[in-house]
Amino acid sequence: MEKYKILQSILLITIMLTTFMALPSYATNGDSLDANIMGYGGYSDTRDMGVYTSDVDRTRIAMELDKTRVAVGDIVTATITVNGVENFSAYQVNIKYDPKMLQAIDIATGSPYKAGTFPDNGTILINGRYDPVQAVANDVKNGILNFGSVYVSVEKYRNAGEPEESGLIGKIGFKALSAGQVDIKFEDTNTMPVAVEGTMLFDWHGRKIRNYSVIQPEQITITGSNPTPLPTQQPTPTKGTGPTPDHSGLEPVPPKPTPTHSKIPPSPTPTEIEEPDEEIPGGPTGIHNAYLKGYPDGTFKPEKYITRAEAAVIFANLLGGDENDGDTTTTNYTDLNTDHWAAWAIQFVSDRQLFHGYPDGSFKPNRNITRAEFATVVFMMLKSEKGIKDNKVENYKFGDSKEHWAGQYIEQLSALGYINGYPDGTFMPDYNIKRAESVALINRALDRGPLYDAKPIFPDVPKTYWAYKDIAEGAIDHVFTIDSDGNERLKEILGE
Repeated sequence: MEKYKILQSILLITIMLTTFMALPSYATNGDSLDANIMGYGGYSDTRDMGVYTSDVDRTRIAMELDKTRVAVGDIVTATITVNGVENFSAYQVNIKYDPKMLQAIDIATGSPYKAGTFPDNGTILINGRYDPVQAVANDVKNGILNFGSVYVSVEKYRNAGEPEESGLIGKIGFKALSAGQVDIKFEDTNTMPVAVEGTMLFDWHGRKIRNYSVIQPEQITITGSNPTPLPTQQPTPTKGTGPTPDHSGLEPVPPKPTPTHSKIPPSPTPTEIEEPDEEIPGGPTGIHNAYLKGYPDGTFKPEKYITRAEAAVIFANLLGGDENDGDTTTTNYTDLNTDHWAAWAIQFVSDRQLFHGYPDGSFKPNRNITRAEFATVVFMMLKSEKGIKDNKVENYKFGDSKEHWAGQYIEQLSALGYINGYPDGTFMPDYNIKRAESVALINRALDRGPLYDAKPIFPDVPKTYWAYKDIAEGAIDHVFTIDSDGNERLKEILGE
């Protein structure tokens, strides 16, 4: 019990920091938790904290499993993410599972979790400039993982003016030990009396965030032998009506590519790739130029939500924008400096009325773009480049698009066959869209790809990944040919 109270104390450091106290940074590993945290004031409850009400339709914490039907001995990976948490600065979560059926393991090493093991691969609240502190109070014997993180230098974080809102908290492996059905859940505990389904989120003013969605994973079925593979299951929101999506619900219908010469200018690919060993004979040919690339470390991060800045760069490339052209000495947005890496693209697409800012004059370049926003930009691009008509929709396919500001664009893209919704008849317009999903939608809208016969480009996009061919289509300058089945095949890589 005391360990969990200690862990809550780390989150209350945020309140102390709002009074501009300078605190040192500590890296905790469970063993040193008491000494490092309790010295800050001995808080044991969070009921006196300020409260901030968030947008429940956009703000959420989710746990997603890579598979829900496995055999004994298989590993299930749980991915924990937060999305749309304004000015995010701290969190604590309590995860419960059955230790007789599952064993928590470290993804990187394969070793069983211990009392002080913290999840791997986090991308949020890890910026060393703001002195992140992690605390852990796992009780693996009883199937409990309880951990949290906070930015200690919160004043510096606030003053930087670049809040983190969405990202990966971490990944946890669970090894199947025995056959049956089992849950992994965020779960309330009396040691976290004001938690929301076993989770607590805080902003950079030290206020506890409430009224957000907690998305729980599906139940796991463990068999005694290798099961027939099933599609990956996505988590289902526990508040309101939620989907069980295939990929994102935004995955477009399969295309029949036509040979066209793209107007898109060549752009460098992030890593070297090789041509296919065999040339595909016959069929119409054409040229498709790349419009995207990966990160400096050579990865693509297909499951990462795409930001508004990243989306702006993609659409600027598609429309022939050039980072070295145009006037970027001034911007139209209050939160966009001229030295921002995507300032040129944001200005380019804004001038062409594809993107717009918010009522307060900001652009929010680091905010994840929503499904509604992305669908709207795609529609506007098609209207400008392909001359599609903006027709008034009377009959709505999606139950949640009729009253939405982007409902007309969403419904028209669906009618054109470019996007699908969720099995429950919703579109979830205010949810975010992943990088892989955005590329697939763009390709469908432009009658491009998927590209067959391309060899691996990014280490985190294997050939077995569902959007592998679409990502290759968007990342490679290439000559293609269309085979007898209507598939686009790589014939030659340009620039090699």
